[in-house]
Amino acid sequence: MGGCSMLGSVNTEPTPAVMAQRQADSLHQLQLRMQYSNWLLGSHPQQREQERRRLRGQGSLANRLNLAMVNSHPDEPLARRNEALATMERLLPETGLDEQAYLRTWLLLSRSRPEEAGQEAEVARLKSRVRALEEKIAKLSAIDEQINSRKQGKG
Repeated sequence: MGGCSMLGSVNTEPTPAVMAQRQADSLHQLQLRMQYSNWLLGSHPQQREQERRRLRGQGSLANRLNLAMVNSHPDEPLARRNEALATMERLLPETGLDEQAYLRTWLLLSRSRPEEAGQEAEVARLKSRVRALEEKIAKLSAIDEQINSRKQGKG
């Protein structure tokens, strides 16, 4: 029993210096994640493919998260995005709290925006198609009127 009392007196609380370093590391990770996200959202398909090749087979948590982010880009195919978002969600517990908060926001926006953006793009495409068809109908109507007026003039 005497040995147990010695264990109780050991201080397991991190020192202020350790806490400050942890906070600095966490903020640095968050800053890197935000910079990467900023680059990624402005990237072109060729850049994402090059990044995908670079990250494949990389085992670190940061690289696996980066690959999931690349694959969850709004312009990527839906199946790839969904798989990437599921991967990212599985990796969340391995990240720090600040990075988790950021990645949860990425997940939420990635799940809600592509469908809305896809629908908006589809509506815009259909409106454009309707306008083009209306113009063709107007041209055909004008031609039809010209033909009818010529027929009436000859008849």
